[in-house]
Amino acid sequence: MLNLGCLIDGEDYNRLVPLSSVDSIPAASYIMTVTDGPESDMSTELNLYVIEFQSVSIVVGFTLPESVKIEKEIEFLFTTQPTADRPMPSDIKFVLEFSDEKRSSAHAGNELEKLEYIGTFLEKKYEKTKATFYLLDYKGIGSQEK
Repeated sequence: MLNLGCLIDGEDYNRLVPLSSVDSIPAASYIMTVTDGPESDMSTELNLYVIEFQSVSIVVGFTLPESVKIEKEIEFLFTTQPTADRPMPSDIKFVLEFSDEKRSSAHAGNELEKLEYIGTFLEKKYEKTKATFYLLDYKGIGSQEK
């Protein structure tokens, strides 16, 4: 089972605390594939895996290294920064089944440009529904040297 984690803000964490005693919460998932536009001469493709935790208005998008494959079951862990009221926050874990639904988009550019494009697009999309969008770059696209 693939295990992933996300550091979220305190307000989002507080919405998850009442659910910490359950193993799973309703979630929808899909793979967003960003390819080059028809006018581009590049041939890069980026897969962004997206999980929508609808009942708590949290959406997580993440990349994975080529060596890691998405599995049907994923354990997702949430935590937050310590505060005076919560010096050592507990990890909140949920197990979910990842869907094989696929969506696509096109944007010319390298992987970083595609990641920035789709991250901004999804953040604005979910902002309209009052959901918080977290973008996690497990592939390390943002830290690769140019």
